[in-house]
Amino acid sequence: MSVSQSAVRYQFGTWVIEPHLNRLSNEAGEQHQVEHKAMEVLCYLLEHAGQIVPAEELLDNVWPDRVVEPNVIHRNLSVIRHSLGDDPRHPTYIETISKRGYRTLASVQVLPPAPAAAETEEPRGLPAGFIAIALVLITSIAALVWLGQTDEQDAGVVQSDAPDTQQLETAIGPANAIAVLPFENLSPRQDDAYFSTGMHEEIIQRLNDYRRLRVIARTSVMRYADTDKTLKTIAAELNVGTVLTGTVRYEDSRVRVSAQLIDATTTTHVWSETYERELDGIFAIQAEIAASIADELNATLTTAQAQGRQSQGAGRNPQAYLLYLQAHHLLGLGAEGTDRLTRAEQLLQDALALDPNDITVTLELSRLYLQKENAGLVRPGDTRSVRKHLIQSALAVNPDHAIANAWLGWHALFSEGDHALAAQQYTKATALDPTNVDVMRSAVAVSMSFGRLDEALKIAEYVVQHDPLCAICLGNLTRMQLIFGQYSAAAASASSAMALSPDIDIHKLNLAIAQMLDNQPEAALQTRQNIKSAAFRELITTLAEHQLGDHSRSNEALDALISEVPNENFLIAQAHAARGEHDQAFARLDKLVQTAAGNIPTWLFIGLNEPLLINLHDDPRWQDFLTAADMAPEQLARYEFDITLPE
Repeated sequence: MSVSQSAVRYQFGTWVIEPHLNRLSNEAGEQHQVEHKAMEVLCYLLEHAGQIVPAEELLDNVWPDRVVEPNVIHRNLSVIRHSLGDDPRHPTYIETISKRGYRTLASVQVLPPAPAAAETEEPRGLPAGFIAIALVLITSIAALVWLGQTDEQDAGVVQSDAPDTQQLETAIGPANAIAVLPFENLSPRQDDAYFSTGMHEEIIQRLNDYRRLRVIARTSVMRYADTDKTLKTIAAELNVGTVLTGTVRYEDSRVRVSAQLIDATTTTHVWSETYERELDGIFAIQAEIAASIADELNATLTTAQAQGRQSQGAGRNPQAYLLYLQAHHLLGLGAEGTDRLTRAEQLLQDALALDPNDITVTLELSRLYLQKENAGLVRPGDTRSVRKHLIQSALAVNPDHAIANAWLGWHALFSEGDHALAAQQYTKATALDPTNVDVMRSAVAVSMSFGRLDEALKIAEYVVQHDPLCAICLGNLTRMQLIFGQYSAAAASASSAMALSPDIDIHKLNLAIAQMLDNQPEAALQTRQNIKSAAFRELITTLAEHQLGDHSRSNEALDALISEVPNENFLIAQAHAARGEHDQAFARLDKLVQTAAGNIPTWLFIGLNEPLLINLHDDPRWQDFLTAADMAPEQLARYEFDITLPE
């Protein structure tokens, strides 16, 4: 199926659908541009109005010559629903009928074809490399991407469709790819739910120690808590061949865990077991479950990982572990409440008093102090020394702990600006465990800071394969795709991130930029309407109107941007650079260096990779600026940074 350039238009409820323009509009003046394939999906449903259209039928007709994943339908429907303002939980336009397909609900009427003149407008081009990723993307992700805390953490049920994963080739993924779904809490006290959550997370971590296993990260699987989706659907969305489910009951220091390994293709049980122990046997249960699953899937625990687990598990204090689980649960709820953080801090301090050598507790306490800084509860830098001391204490227990080494590298780079130590620690961390998603999640930004863009893209792709429903991970991938000119892929990634975290402006900004780079400035201006940040809105207006040739409106928006954030020199410099205004751009960059007084913020190492600044690269002043900021390629080359890429 293809949407013809002379296709008729449709009245769909209150919306007018114009396939030849890939546009949806209504009487209120709203307009949305959608991708061509999304329009084809919508048109096929409109052509079969009121009928249940199976997913297989959509795939056969919209993608007749390609083998694609069913997920591609989910992503395109998500785009359509977002444009229509349709809630998939309470639909008024398109409903999903479980196990059967999709059906239109609103009335459908065929309208006369649009005038031919509407089809002849030439898209206005955008200068090469015209892209802006705002400073907020760098600073907000800096603390979150390493810690594994994302905006969707503990979000519960998936409320939107899973993102399209272009690398998928089969409906169900390989047998050695596994998703550990959230364990059901059967404890009599609901306050003990933290225990089942901890058991679930620990088993994921233990399975990550095995080679030949692709384990979906907790961020993604937590979105299936309390879901009514079938195991086969979940497996297809996550591209895994096996699924682990389980229940946990904790009562009076007695633990009962039941686990089932299920073949996603046949939905048959491959393995199941029930364990009942006293609390001090909890670590043995976790190890036995992981070992049994690995045995079924022919995975092997490496020597380095076995030693790391032994140092963590053997002799670990179960009471300290309980305190850690409670604190970890509180931190996962966010840093909005001072009381919550205070309680978590006390729990972790008590846990360390019981077990000073527990690396997990030590690193969690370091994380807590950083979270307090990010929440503005202490002054920036106040916890820097204690955080570093805690990380070093963890490494004193186990120098080959991959996450602790990476955490020290992250701290060195983003808290102390120490590139040499960061390079040393990430070289070691990735060599120790090049498949660890937690390590690699942070390695994206670190690789960028050393100008290793090819590596950063590969790592970002790897992370999304293992954590496909992590909005921040998709945001990082979007950013790399934009840098490499993969604009269609970037728009898809940004749309998926938006569907997962619709309240986060940065994903909308990414989508608008991708649309402009794809010669769709009008669509970018429509996306702009959904952005809450005034600075982001003015930035998009500045760029889109410049692309459309309305320089007066672009100037007005730029003036508004400067008025909104007058001291954001880097952001304003990008806007000037994209408009070809070199003098103004360098004036802002020079202010940045002068204000820093020799202490250049580390995020700038990442930000200078932005293609928005590409117009400055041929200007002699660019090299002078890089040198003044200690960011010239020859200056970065003095650091020995040999990151090991994931398999």
